[in-house]
Amino acid sequence: KDMVGTIKVGKLQAADGTSDTISIESGHTLYAPGHIIQQVNATDNGTANRAQQSTTSTSFAHMSNFDLAITPKFSSSKILYMGNFNIFGSNTTYTYIVIYRHIAGGTATYIPTQASNGHAAITQQTYMQVPIFFIDSPNTTNAVTYKVYLRSHDNGDTSYIGWLSGGSANDNMTNMILMEIAQ
Repeated sequence: KDMVGTIKVGKLQAADGTSDTISIESGHTLYAPGHIIQQVNATDNGTANRAQQSTTSTSFAHMSNFDLAITPKFSSSKILYMGNFNIFGSNTTYTYIVIYRHIAGGTATYIPTQASNGHAAITQQTYMQVPIFFIDSPNTTNAVTYKVYLRSHDNGDTSYIGWLSGGSANDNMTNMILMEIAQ
């Protein structure tokens, strides 16, 4: 008969007393706070895997080629988002990039609340790699999609993200990683 309960111990040790390894039966998993439960990544190593997208809008526009999704195993988990994007602003425009969270069945929500989290900006006529890192608490076990939004500072000027045919492989790299961390 299956029993559910709590076992409290001060120390776990391998049965033979000489091994450093404690095995978990196949098909079972042990999660401790701070451990990575799962990770999802998407990498474009300087090729056209993630085709360039652009906007001339001064309102944030969704760049769908840069979506990345994860389905948390536990609602208490934290999600570590790490992204590195190549962006460019033409003419005299500044370019702004932000990350939104979309939980299945809901609407996309801007999640960063501080200037140092989840968004970045570059000056005009600049082509550069922009890193974005933050910890999120989506509080769900439904699929969570992190979406990239881009905007131009000046109406009519163009802001770009993604692979650029004129750029070198190193200039065109895009990396996104999501890690579910046990709490």
